[in-house]
Amino acid sequence: MHKKTRYIMLGVLCAGLLLIGIGAGVLGVEFAQFTYGGTRFPEEEMDRKVESFQMNPGSTPVWINSYMPYPNYDLESVAKIQVSEDVKPGMLQVEVSYQKAPGMDIWVSSDMTGDLGSITIRQSKVSPVATLLCCKDWLLEDLRNRVWCEYAPLRINAVEITVNPVDQERVRLTPPEVYAPAMEYYTYEDAAVAETAVVALEEA
Repeated sequence: MHKKTRYIMLGVLCAGLLLIGIGAGVLGVEFAQFTYGGTRFPEEEMDRKVESFQMNPGSTPVWINSYMPYPNYDLESVAKIQVSEDVKPGMLQVEVSYQKAPGMDIWVSSDMTGDLGSITIRQSKVSPVATLLCCKDWLLEDLRNRVWCEYAPLRINAVEITVNPVDQERVRLTPPEVYAPAMEYYTYEDAAVAETAVVALEEA
């Protein structure tokens, strides 16, 4: 009886290994059919956000920063600083044109409490899980089409910074090389390191 039971168990084990082999083979064939589709960006209609801020008194610089992953940390490629008499001296207006995936948005905030003022543009969700959930429809569609893609749930198309002519020399764009290393992981801890680099850049 025990010998017969061992044969049955051995047969079950062999059948299980055979099924695992078949499954691995099917998975390998399916995986081999996938292609790389590059980075996928939002295709929704353009949104626009306009914010106005009071700058630090005096002549201290005000840095425009981007705490966002590729390709949005490179403000120099999309931003322009312009002057207008319609903006009061000491005030700064930021207008951001962008496209976003459902559930994602953009935040524009200011910090004028220290010696160096700053305007920060960041996406509303930064964790990998949260950003992936914003792109879940894209992911499911790509899986059906056997395509692997990277997902950028938000894309900045243009940033216009408008100040009064007397404040034009105060406003500066943070160079992208300062933020690129930190934005590879885009956590607030790494962003704090990048902000320290901005201060060092100003003092150099």
